Amino acid sequence: MKSALRVMCAFWVVMLLTSCNAEEKASCKSLLGNLPPEEVNTELKINAPPSFNSFRLGDDINLFADNYSHFPIEISPDKDLKVYWLQGNSWTETKNLVDYLSAVDRISVKSDSDPGGTTYSVTIDLSKRQGAVRTCIILYGIKDPDRNRVKLASYIELTLQP
Repeated sequence: MKSALRVMCAFWVVMLLTSCNAEEKASCKSLLGNLPPEEVNTELKINAPPSFNSFRLGDDINLFADNYSHFPIEISPDKDLKVYWLQGNSWTETKNLVDYLSAVDRISVKSDSDPGGTTYSVTIDLSKRQGAVRTCIILYGIKDPDRNRVKLASYIELTLQP
């Protein structure tokens, strides 16, 4: 009886660890490469407030980007705003249909006197997809672009409903 219980417990531990690893592999955090953790979702943060988004396939996704560093952050949204969707267990890059005309934004430091930040829109064509689609949006930026040029990133995972 005790050996059957041990086998059953071992089976559940293996299943739990396997499911945790599968979820970890599906996280879009892996798309950030070797960017140090302290440079991700700390000084540059994006969010998609529900009050500005429907989270429906085909609708725009409105993002707010905020600068919590002590330096300006430079962003070229045409190349620094990346969009992915989860296909099976792997992320597939898709094009943001919003053209920012090669603009370069400088996001000021968020403070009591300056709200800082900026907004970006993401439009992706996943209309042929059936059911909910898990997406990942990554925004890269350069902190202190005039001196040290430290690369930052922020990401957000969203599920879009039909």
